[in-house]
Amino acid sequence: RVGRADTMGLAISIVSKASERVWYCTKKGYKPWLEPNKSNTKLIGEGGHTKWYSEQEILKAIEKRLHQKVIHLNEDMSLPGSISRTEYGSKEKDKTSQDVLMRVEKLKPTVEVLSELEVLAQRSFLNFRTRWIK
Repeated sequence: RVGRADTMGLAISIVSKASERVWYCTKKGYKPWLEPNKSNTKLIGEGGHTKWYSEQEILKAIEKRLHQKVIHLNEDMSLPGSISRTEYGSKEKDKTSQDVLMRVEKLKPTVEVLSELEVLAQRSFLNFRTRWIK
């Protein structure tokens, strides 16, 4: 959920600028990532179980459906001036927004670690491919 009764909500999506090769399994229950080999790391069109995933194209489709552009965060991950004054998750004279801000500050280091783990996971995928395919 993004917003609750009588409160403003804020949804944040992290969208990559680069296309990403992901596992896309066409066989129910089959998990090729457990034993990657030369045949199942190919693209689906070549008989494998991977495909290119473009988050930028999906974002464009979302913007088309919303009939407006999605607002981007600033480089420092702060909200743009046009929306930063809104108190998300709070009603009038409610301390919820302060609690939310404190929680966001507490989660910031965890989100940074998750960001690093995402990069490591992508590198692991690429290393898996070179490790198993010779």
